[in-house]
Amino acid sequence: MFQPLEPLPSNLPAPTFCRRRLSSVHTNTTPTYSSQEAPTAAADEEIPTIDYFSLFSADTAHRSKALDCLSAACEHYGFFNLVNHGIPDGVIDGALSGIADFFERTPVEEKSKYKKGDPGARILWDARCHAGENREHLKLLARPTFHCPPNPPEALGEYESRLHEVKLGLARAMSLTLGQEESYIEDAFELELGFDVAAMNHYPPNFMSKGTMGLAEHTDPGFIVSLVQDMDGGLQILTHQGKWINVHIPPHAILIQLGDQLEVYLFIYLFSYIRADDHQLVFI
Repeated sequence: MFQPLEPLPSNLPAPTFCRRRLSSVHTNTTPTYSSQEAPTAAADEEIPTIDYFSLFSADTAHRSKALDCLSAACEHYGFFNLVNHGIPDGVIDGALSGIADFFERTPVEEKSKYKKGDPGARILWDARCHAGENREHLKLLARPTFHCPPNPPEALGEYESRLHEVKLGLARAMSLTLGQEESYIEDAFELELGFDVAAMNHYPPNFMSKGTMGLAEHTDPGFIVSLVQDMDGGLQILTHQGKWINVHIPPHAILIQLGDQLEVYLFIYLFSYIRADDHQLVFI
């Protein structure tokens, strides 16, 4: 049965955050690699799956069990698949389809208008092609105002709007697992005053690399990081025991990762052991 932590003293120091400008967020801070050797063996252990609506069930016992699962997923993995989140399948499919069209059908000349250069840019695009990485990516400011190239459909904006509400719900549920009021994390992070950044990646085949390539192990900044993808596989996470495991995201599920900012806040100010584990991308 879910047992929340004892409430913490009310005189804990308030956290201070540096809200970075979008232009200061680097588009490629994670090292890449290319190797002729076989990738590090990874197990197919399943990460936890959390039913979103169960976190708010009117059935007290059912909700308590769901919160217990959420607490364990955060403590032992820092990752979990989120299902029954309320975002329609059609919205997710439409967003993925629209981004694919942008990458594959928009002329390079048009996409180049969004190359990094303007310090105040709200839409950034770039493409890299070398032995260690073949990646085209689009990064945009999604909140408080949604910015996007004209080609992706309205489904992308709707997805980002609905996802923001899901993240607020997760923040409230996490607050309960810490023995706090539902609004505790939301208020501490001033989530309604912050900004959301969306990053889309396209990985075409790389014929320059004869072995394995990918992004080296890393953690991600931010509050809560979410991932949907139109393919299965490619992501690995490192467990507390030092074992790499393959992550498989069910269709229309959302992979949730606890970002560095949330982990540091919870560890320092709430003395919990929530982990935002290392992870890496592998392309064979």
